[in-house]
Amino acid sequence: MACPAEQKPSRTETDLKKAILSVIAFFDLFDYPLTVQEVWQWLGKKSAPAEVLAILDHLAGAAGGSGADDGTQAQPGSGRPLAARDGFYFLSGRSLLPAARRERYAASARKMKRAAAAARVFSWLPWTRFVALGNIMGARNLKTESDLDIFIIAAAGRAWLVRFFCAGLAKLFGWRPRPGKHRDQICLNFFAAADGLDFSAFLLPAADGQGADDPYFAYWLANLRPFYDAGGFYARLISANPWFREKLPNWRRPAEAQPERPAAPGKSGPAGKFFDWLEARARRWQIWIMPPALSARLNQDTRVRADEKTIKLHTEDRRADYRRAFREKLAGGHLHD
Repeated sequence: MACPAEQKPSRTETDLKKAILSVIAFFDLFDYPLTVQEVWQWLGKKSAPAEVLAILDHLAGAAGGSGADDGTQAQPGSGRPLAARDGFYFLSGRSLLPAARRERYAASARKMKRAAAAARVFSWLPWTRFVALGNIMGARNLKTESDLDIFIIAAAGRAWLVRFFCAGLAKLFGWRPRPGKHRDQICLNFFAAADGLDFSAFLLPAADGQGADDPYFAYWLANLRPFYDAGGFYARLISANPWFREKLPNWRRPAEAQPERPAAPGKSGPAGKFFDWLEARARRWQIWIMPPALSARLNQDTRVRADEKTIKLHTEDRRADYRRAFREKLAGGHLHD
């Protein structure tokens, strides 16, 4: 009797394998190993956690779905693209990453306290609607010497007033970064008004000019760490960016997000008109005093953008660098064999 031919993986299984390897390769850029849950929720393909676990253990050679080993599996030359240890999955040959992740998690406690304190201060402003810590690739994955990037949503028509007062408060408390001092300082470089939450214009364009190709931005949005949410603005932010759900269909709001609190009532009538007038002048003044490094790039590309609804001031936007390194990592190894 002839032996049955070995069953080839289906197209769906092959696509899921590629998606899993891609997400692990991307977070490898930030020295961040992933749990099964993290791989699943940051995956670019709709799937079930059990499917993801089965493929992860196959790629890492982990027996019994344990997601753990003694560090001897899937080393360079083993033919396995992944390894697993202590519940974390990572690229083969990167067995030190789980320990590094635990160290960073512990070291992030001080930074999270500073960010939470700043969020409380900024939330005192009557027009602040949402405050979060951004640019975190993974839970509490903060380097010791890094500053803290704060993202703020303001009431409609009040983004520039909120930035003006937040910058003043940060300077008053000595939180602003300055030459030679960046560690734990507060970086206020991204504000949006409540009616300007569609960020599709900020996505890096694809090389062929057709659509967008910006793997970092989706993970930036997924890894926001909210400290203040006055009325479901995190959910509104996600809803305003349908491309995000296309990129990360399994994503769920992080459990550690702060409970929502009701927003302060808006102002109308003469008071509202006065603040409209003040908002316009705050915008003109802040653009006028903008440092040359920012003003020279203003609205030239996706790095430095400023209008009535959004303020994004990143002179050192590294998304293109991350995208290039990510593509090189995928193309240069055996990840998609």
